[in-house]
Amino acid sequence: MKMKTIKILLCSALLSLGHSTELREELNPTQTERLSELFNEYKSAGYPPIAEYIQAKNINPTGSVRSPDFSLFVPDPDKVFSWVLFGGDVNDARKDPERCTPLLHVSRREFNKDSFDYVSARIMDVVPILLSAGADINATASDGATSLCYALFRKNPPLVDLLLKLGANPALGKLMGRSGAKEWKMLQSPYDNFTREKAKEAYSMVIEAEEAFARKAAEAEEAEEAVKAFETLAISTQAPSAETKGEEISTTP
Repeated sequence: MKMKTIKILLCSALLSLGHSTELREELNPTQTERLSELFNEYKSAGYPPIAEYIQAKNINPTGSVRSPDFSLFVPDPDKVFSWVLFGGDVNDARKDPERCTPLLHVSRREFNKDSFDYVSARIMDVVPILLSAGADINATASDGATSLCYALFRKNPPLVDLLLKLGANPALGKLMGRSGAKEWKMLQSPYDNFTREKAKEAYSMVIEAEEAFARKAAEAEEAEEAVKAFETLAISTQAPSAETKGEEISTTP
């Protein structure tokens, strides 16, 4: 056997020894049934972080998926899932004229009494997917609005509640030159009882969260002041005064 052939066989043997026996499942965008199956499992698992899910399922997504057009409508959740699974950038707003990320676009979707249940249900599926892939929940559009601002402006209580639970800051963001939940209440007058009730529910959530946020900030400030006062007192009691030092020196034989 030639030396070159022996070297090739030896290299192959070494590579096989170093290779993991647990093969990763190759996944590409054409496997629609498998992607749908993975999405249902992912949803049932409670929308875990995408990176952790890929590792836990031992899958290897190869290829790329075209970004859904978030600016026109709320995309199918399974398509959004496929997009982020194959590396979609959930914080990219560079090409958007209003500097809206996918999360901001989804949060500003309009609906009426007839379409509320359908649109809201789809939004409630898409938003956790985007956040699990690393979307910035407090990102702002060019008008200064956050996703929470848009959810409030569109009078979408389920989304307002979800964003607040997932860490949206009620003290951030502007909308049409106004800021603060109490001022947002006057941004758009409701025209029917359905809209009025949704507005009331959404506004009360944000006002309550805003007040809780302010209380926590005040408590943190008080705690910080207490720590500073304690440290000042501790230093003053430990350091001997000049008179005490003088007395100690004078009594030294």
